[in-house]
Amino acid sequence: MTLKLIPQEIALVVSSNPALGARNISTTPNSFDAFEIQLDQPIEIPPDAINTNLRVEATNIWNNEPNIITGVNDKLRVTAPDTLDVLTLYEITIPQGSYSVSELNQRIQTELSNAGAKVNPDPVVSVTPDEATQKIELRLNYLGVIVDFTIPNSCYEILGFLATDVLTPTIAGESFLATNEAKFNVINYYLIASDLVSQGLRFNNTYQQIINQTNINVRPNSLIVSEPFNPSVIPCEELRGQVRSSFIVRLLKDDGLPANTRNEYFSVRMSIRYMIPQEF
Repeated sequence: MTLKLIPQEIALVVSSNPALGARNISTTPNSFDAFEIQLDQPIEIPPDAINTNLRVEATNIWNNEPNIITGVNDKLRVTAPDTLDVLTLYEITIPQGSYSVSELNQRIQTELSNAGAKVNPDPVVSVTPDEATQKIELRLNYLGVIVDFTIPNSCYEILGFLATDVLTPTIAGESFLATNEAKFNVINYYLIASDLVSQGLRFNNTYQQIINQTNINVRPNSLIVSEPFNPSVIPCEELRGQVRSSFIVRLLKDDGLPANTRNEYFSVRMSIRYMIPQEF
């Protein structure tokens, strides 16, 4: 008799989309960061299986975690000429969303224009990146313009300025370089967690059933398509002898808290692999 190990694999593709069978169990409003899958054919791992492990082979996640949040950092106060060149105080509200530098610049200019601020020959304020320093440069295009970051819920931090900053040009078109680096990336990566494993990847000094880390390599409001060349191999010997008819998948931020998917769905392709000893 010869004992051989026969490899087995269970492949799974799961999506948070309820139309595809997911049951949304998120506790976050307007989000699909946690869902449950009910299986018509349960996952069954024989009790004599060895080397049981799980691998995440692909993830599809929208990079749309808001960096402007209503009631947190959505305000900007600007004193600027109106269309008749009369200095006027404007306090604009920026809609919640995931902004790039150019998108935030355009939104600020749009909100000021809608409020009646001067737009010709130049907008009153221009937001541009300084690539060398990873800081924001704020250009005030007319004398008399004042940008006041001292108000509650100001967007100073995302731009890299200080909560005490009040900017006033001495010449038309003067630019101000932010004190700190811009903070448009509110998170650095996403984490996928599932109760298919009891521990998963170690997250610092704890375990949170994490089965994948997906790095952000696209601009805001774009789809991350991740297919790791060497996916992490996560032991899950606890599945041996079990019959699982359901399991939960969660999408987390890099701080371990639930991600805000803003009503977008995410999907995960994973496989459970194990070996079965057989005599020949």
